[in-house]
Amino acid sequence: MSMSYQYIAGMFDGEGTLSIFRHHAPSFRKNIKRGYAREFRLNIANTNLDVILEIKKFLGYGEIITHKHANCFSFSIRFCPTQLRILLPKILPYLIIKKDLTMIMFEALTTVKNFNIPIKRREEILLQLEEKFWAFKKTMKPYLCDDYAT
Repeated sequence: MSMSYQYIAGMFDGEGTLSIFRHHAPSFRKNIKRGYAREFRLNIANTNLDVILEIKKFLGYGEIITHKHANCFSFSIRFCPTQLRILLPKILPYLIIKKDLTMIMFEALTTVKNFNIPIKRREEILLQLEEKFWAFKKTMKPYLCDDYAT
């Protein structure tokens, strides 16, 4: 199998998810005044473990997770924010379906680490990007096989 950023972009467009989660900030993270932490996540899932392993081998990073279902297993690879800052610019030119959503995520990831912006303004920007992300995600419709049959 010949792995490339184009292949990874295609896998992500078809089998991937992009999410921004909020969860309660642990008490040891005193620097988080808003009471919650943001988690940026990209997952690519497949039932073929070899494909997931090839992606990890090609990139040199990513965490592989096994999911047990009623009668089979599926596998996914997910990336932390630092890895996303490296990966997203490399796959962005090849995305079709999730390109706009990925651009919003990348802008949010870049804003988080832009310490030239005052923290209060940075938080305002992140809230706007988060709203834009979820509003855009709601407009995305899954591609259904029945749509192509008619």
